[in-house]
Amino acid sequence: MEKVIISDLSVWCGISFTDQTSNPLYYAKHLYLNATEIKDLVVPNDVTSIRDYAFQNCEGLTSLTLPENLETIGYSAFAGCSNLTSINIPDGVKEIGASYNPSFPEEAKLYVNRGTTALLALWEGGLTPYQKNTETLLPAPTMSLISANQASALIQLENYYSEYSYYVSTYFNAEFSGTEVTVTGLRPNYNNTVHLYVTPAGTEPNLATTYDSYIGVQTLPLTPSINIVQKTASSITIKGMYLDGDAVITQTQLTLNGKTVEEGEIHETGLTPNSSYSAVYSVTVAYGSGNWTEEFEAKTTINTDALTLTTQQPKVISVGNVIVSAASNLDDAEENVGFEWRRTDWTDDFASSTGQAYMYEGTIEGYIRNLNTEKLWKYRPYYLSASGTYYYGDWVGIDPTNTSYFEPTVHTYAEITIDGNTALVKGYALRGTDNITVQGFKYWKNTNSAHSGSNVPLQAPAIPANAQTVEAEGYVMEASLTGLDHSSEYCYVAFVKTSEGETFYGEQRTFTTGEDTTGIDGVRNDNDNEVHEVARYNMQGVRITSPERGLNIVRMSDGTVRKVMVK
Repeated sequence: MEKVIISDLSVWCGISFTDQTSNPLYYAKHLYLNATEIKDLVVPNDVTSIRDYAFQNCEGLTSLTLPENLETIGYSAFAGCSNLTSINIPDGVKEIGASYNPSFPEEAKLYVNRGTTALLALWEGGLTPYQKNTETLLPAPTMSLISANQASALIQLENYYSEYSYYVSTYFNAEFSGTEVTVTGLRPNYNNTVHLYVTPAGTEPNLATTYDSYIGVQTLPLTPSINIVQKTASSITIKGMYLDGDAVITQTQLTLNGKTVEEGEIHETGLTPNSSYSAVYSVTVAYGSGNWTEEFEAKTTINTDALTLTTQQPKVISVGNVIVSAASNLDDAEENVGFEWRRTDWTDDFASSTGQAYMYEGTIEGYIRNLNTEKLWKYRPYYLSASGTYYYGDWVGIDPTNTSYFEPTVHTYAEITIDGNTALVKGYALRGTDNITVQGFKYWKNTNSAHSGSNVPLQAPAIPANAQTVEAEGYVMEASLTGLDHSSEYCYVAFVKTSEGETFYGEQRTFTTGEDTTGIDGVRNDNDNEVHEVARYNMQGVRITSPERGLNIVRMSDGTVRKVMVK
C-alpha cells in the first residue's frame, strides 16, 4: 500500500480507529487529499477533536497547523510522523493522549502558552513543551517532601507557575505558604498518597481541565506499647504508651485481666502467682477530614512472679500479745493477706483462728491478742487470691510468755491521691510494747528542696515547728489534707505517740498540689437525649481537662468528633 486518498479532511479527523493497525495510513505512510499529497497539514476550523491514531506514521507531513478551537488530540494522533519537528498547540486544547501512548512524534518540539488548558493537557499526557516563541522548557509542577510527622507533612511545590491555581488532595487539609504546603489529617504509619491538582486560575478541579500529580508521604508511626511498671506475685501494674506526635488521638484503651481504663495505668491486684495474663493497649486515631478512624493495637503476655511467703520469728510485746510477720513478694495493696494460728497440741479437728494483716514493702505484719499463756502456739501467713485459692507459708512456734521490748512500727505510704489543693495520704501504724495514744500525720509546706523525694525516716527534731497535725485511726491510716496552697510542694510523715510519751515517725514523703483552675467547665444538662462532650484532646493527641488555646479535638457522646478553635 503506497498511499491513502481521502476527499474530506474533517471527516478523516473524526474517524474512530480501534487501534493503530486499523488505520491504513499506518502502512501507506502518505495521505492524499483528492490528488494532492498533504505535506503542510492545515486542520480545518470546524474540527474540535482529532481522534485516536488519525495521522499515525504519516511520514509525508512536514508541517502542522491546528485550529484555535481544537479541544482534543487523541492517542497517537501524530505519532510516527517523523518529519514533523515543531508543533504549536492551541490554547484551548483540553485533552491530549496519555504518556504511555503519546500523540506526537518523539523528535517533535511542542510549543504552548503558559496559563492555558493546553499546557495542563500536555503535562497530564506526560509531555514537557516549550513556551511559544522561545526555547524555554515548561516542566510540570511536582512535589518534594521536606518533612513528615504522624499526621502532617511539609511539602515543597517545584516548578510553580503563578498563572494557575493549586489544590492539594480533597481528602486532607492543606495550607499554602508561598510554594510550601502543610498537609494535615494524614494517616499515621502509612504511605499516604497526596495529590496536587493544578487548574486554570480561579477554577476548581475537574476532569476536563486539571493536571494531577502525586507524591507518597510515609508518616511516622504511633508504635503503641505496654510498659510493665511493676509486677509481683499477686499484682501487675501496666501503662499504655505511644510515640508522641501530631496524630489526633480520639481514644486510648488499656485492658488487663478484664479491667479496662481509657487512659493512665492499671494496677491489678489479687492475681494468681506464677500465672500468665494478657494485656491489650489500643489507640484510636482520627484522620482525613475527621470522619475516618483507625485503631492501633499492642498486645503482650505478662507472668506474675512465683510466690514467696517466709514466716518470721514472732515478737511477744506483752504476755499473750504477739506481733507476727512474714517476708513476701506480694503487692503492698493486697488486702487478702493475714495469719492463721492454732495451739500446737490441737489436731486437725480444730479450726485455726485467722486475722487480716497488712503489707508494707515486702513485709506482712499482724497482731494477735490474748493468747492462752499456758499453751504453746504456732502461726503461718496466708494469701487469698481473687480466684479463691489460699497460699500458705510455713508454721512457726510462739511462746506467749517470752516477752521483749519492741518499738512501734510506723510507715508512710508513697501512695497518694491529689485533687487540686487537697491530698489523701496513707500510713501504717502497729503498736509495740507500749500502747499507742495518738497516731496520724504531720505535714508542712516544703521550703527545703533537699528533702524533696526523701524516704529517710525523720526524727522529731527534724520536723519544723509549723508542721500541722491530723489524727487518724486503724492499722492502715488515711487522712485528708485540705486547704493547701495550689502548685506547692508539701512534706508529710506518719507518726505514733505511745503511752510512755515517745513519738515515732515513718518515712518522709513529698507531693505537689495541683494548679488553681478558674472558670466554669463542663456545665451541661444531663439529659440522656442531649449530645454532649465526653473527651477533649489537643492537636498532639494528648487528652486535656479544659479547653486549650488553638485547635481542640472534641469527642461527643454520640461517637462523632468535632474540631473546635479556642481563642
